[in-house]
Amino acid sequence: MMLGVAVVDALTGSAYNLLPVYAAGPAIAAARGTIRNVVAMGAVAILLCLLFAAKAHRFGALRMYVALVAIVYVTLGAVYAARCRQKTESRLLDVQEVAKTLEDVLFVPLPPAIGPVRLGASYVSASRATRVGGDLYEAVASPSACAWSSPMSRARACRPYAARR
Repeated sequence: MMLGVAVVDALTGSAYNLLPVYAAGPAIAAARGTIRNVVAMGAVAILLCLLFAAKAHRFGALRMYVALVAIVYVTLGAVYAARCRQKTESRLLDVQEVAKTLEDVLFVPLPPAIGPVRLGASYVSASRATRVGGDLYEAVASPSACAWSSPMSRARACRPYAARR
């Protein structure tokens, strides 16, 4: 992104002077990068701003100082945004770890058969990110040699049914 701005700035010369546009680099880096990357992009933006201000014979001009202040403020805001994003991502990873642990405990594979009754199961999660959520079923053998499938998660669906031989 900043390379593109630098190329356009170099090609257009001092007529357009795109110094404030360099502030976009740190802002865009905050979307995916680490705080270190955002600060590095801010430093590169300052360097490019100073370099192209000198090239356009505007070093020390008010426009250069306005652009530098804009880059610094945008970089500080981008650092804050990156920090908030990283905290949210960390919380999401923690929640996904808990969900994975629940999956491992709750979703014990069904045996292929209980007595003469063959079993098969399919699970569709309530969430795309994890397999947690929705109705959970369990197959157990009863003394009358029937296989029972009973909902464990929703009280309103508590009518077990028997699969007879």
